[in-house]
This record gives sequence, C-alpha cells and structure tokens, in this order.
Amino acid sequence: RKGRDQGAGKIKVAAEQPPGAAEGLEEGAKLPESVAFSPDDVAPPEAEGDKRYRPGEGDEVLMDIVVVRSSRQKRAANVRLVKAAEKPEVPREQGVACAIKESFGFVRCADREERLFFHFSEMRDRSHVPRVDDEFEFVVSSQGQGQGQKRTCADIKVLPKGTVTFVTELEGR
Repeated sequence: RKGRDQGAGKIKVAAEQPPGAAEGLEEGAKLPESVAFSPDDVAPPEAEGDKRYRPGEGDEVLMDIVVVRSSRQKRAANVRLVKAAEKPEVPREQGVACAIKESFGFVRCADREERLFFHFSEMRDRSHVPRVDDEFEFVVSSQGQGQGQKRTCADIKVLPKGTVTFVTELEGR
C-alpha cells in the first residue's frame, strides 16, 4: 500500500445540497466538512488528451460520498472534475530518466546539477511505463522544510526522443 496513497488528500465539502441530492444519508445526517480520497477514487477525465486528473485546491468537483463499513468513516469516491480552478503559470523543466526502480525513478535535469526523484503516480499518462532514457517535462515540487527539504518531479509529461538537450559550460571558455 505504500505507493498507492501517493497523491491522496482531502476534499472540502462546501456546496449546499438541493433536496434529495444527499441520497443514502441517514435522516438528519449532515455532510462532513471534508472527505478523504486516494488516486483510485478519482474518475478518469472525459477529455481524450488528459489521461490523469488530481483534484487541486479550488477545483469544483462532483463526487459520491461513501461510508466505509469497518470504520464508519465517510470518504469521496468517483471524484469528477466540473471546473478547474485558475492556477498561476508554473515553470516547467526538462530531463531524462537515468534510473528506474519498481514504482519510482530518478531524472537527470537539463537545467540543474541535481538528480530528482519521481514516483510513477506523477505521470500524466498512467499507461506509460517509464524507462531509462525517457525524456520528460515536469514541475519541480519541494517537500519538507529547511535542510530536510527535498525536490521531486511532479505533473510529468513524456516528451518525444531528442527533445531534451544538455548544455555543459566549460571553465575558461
């Protein structure tokens, strides 16, 4: 289960429900303030070009709220995007996969010295199985604080071979 919870989160329930919309809840039961979800709870988008959707802050979504029998906890299921929140433009970088393991790998970046970790769950095209020498475009995400801060690749898009170029500056030239 370690890798399965990558990308899990909570959805804030802020919408008023019209009469009859909250089917299945006990009489007088209130909707929770927020509900948990995992990547498995997110429905694939209807748009052909985007094979992955992860709810983001401010996105308007439709979802089913289900009750887990063993814990009686409410959680989101079948999460579907209605309207994406407007997001500021985030700079994207490029790199080449230099090591691949079972569910993660490392990218040699074109614009920085460090090699960055990535998890397969960050791939836009989840049907693509990453291989060494695959070329990617991605957002650099920071996790942690201070000295323990780690940078990773997020929102990874596969690029055609030959797209990524590396420039090496030679000292004194």
